[in-house]
Formats: sequence, structure tokens, C-alpha cells
Amino acid sequence: MFITHNINGQTYQTVYAHLSTRSVSTGQRVEQGQFLGYMGNTGQSHGQHLHFEIHKGLWNGAKSNAVNPAQYIR
Repeated sequence: MFITHNINGQTYQTVYAHLSTRSVSTGQRVEQGQFLGYMGNTGQSHGQHLHFEIHKGLWNGAKSNAVNPAQYIR
């Protein structure tokens, strides 16, 4: 799941991967604190977990714009 954010004019994209179920639909607007789905073990993964990423700009396969999430989570 990819969620696009605009913060002070800067685009960020958060990634929530390996979910077993999703509770939101493509194109749906989500709010802070909203339940998105249950973590799982889908795709190329080992064990149930949430794979979380933050990208400054839109996600790309090289992950060249990935940032440390600790700097952005309160």
C-alpha cells in the first residue's frame, strides 16, 4: 500500500507492505490514526510483520529517496 502525503509543499510517500488484509481502497482519502489493515506475510517475506518505508518524493524501485522513518514519526 502506498500513501502520498503533501507536507509543507513537499511530497512524501509511505509504504505499508506485506499486509494480509487492507481496510482502505485505492484512491480513498485516509486520516491520521485510521486503521489501514493487518500485518501479514505476503510476497517475498519471512514471518508476519509490517514492512514500512518513507520516501521523500514518490517511491521508486531503487529506493534512492528512502529516508530514516525515525526522523518523521512522533
